[in-house]
Amino acid sequence: MKKLIVLLVLFSIGVQGQVWDREYWVSFTYKAAKGQEAAFEKAVKEKTKKFNQTPENAIFTFEIMNGENTGTLWRFVPRKTRAFFDQDSSKELNYWSKNVGPYVGEESGQVVWIRYLNASHNFDNPNRMPKKYYRVTTYFVKPGQTDHFMLLQERLAKLSTAYGFTGERALFRAESGDNPRKFMSVLGYDAHEGDMKWTQRPEGKMVPEMYDDMFGDGAWETDFQAANEALETWQLRERIMFRPDLSFGM
Repeated sequence: MKKLIVLLVLFSIGVQGQVWDREYWVSFTYKAAKGQEAAFEKAVKEKTKKFNQTPENAIFTFEIMNGENTGTLWRFVPRKTRAFFDQDSSKELNYWSKNVGPYVGEESGQVVWIRYLNASHNFDNPNRMPKKYYRVTTYFVKPGQTDHFMLLQERLAKLSTAYGFTGERALFRAESGDNPRKFMSVLGYDAHEGDMKWTQRPEGKMVPEMYDDMFGDGAWETDFQAANEALETWQLRERIMFRPDLSFGM
């Protein structure tokens, strides 16, 4: 019985360590009321300049460039631990409600995302500003199928590092404020042509061949099929553009 108690304590410590050793991102979306676009952006800029100009309180703003949400601003509070959620943000929230809220036409609630560190590439430098553009793909994973989906994502990140992929990639999962089976993959680049290169790709080889070289013959077909079968649905890519004029570091 004593051994069992010790094992349970060690297990609980291990689980707690895994839970706390996470990187959280918090997002909100806002669309200006009709005819209030200029006033809205001016108010957002003033608020960001007042409250979000240090690494500790940084916010990054992106504009959705295509699809039904074109023109919507997507704001992210980046790279937080759980301690962030204990902070008192009432002053900042009250300022937003009073000075920006009147110009908002549509908005989402808060969504908290977990970034999977092992499924990300070129995304770990906290001092680097975002890329100019990102492609965003959303996936909904079937219950109990997360491992099959994640294996491909983690291996793609390893492949990207091994073969010198110049773009950014990261994988997020909604923890609260949205469907917990919702995953978001982002691919960052600065130019639409020629910016995402494999600097160490063997001549004549494509990604599936490189994948098999790294993880074994047939690995690409097996992992890709398993990840595809793990999906309940997925949504076409949105393209978003970084708005430095409405972000930390303006």
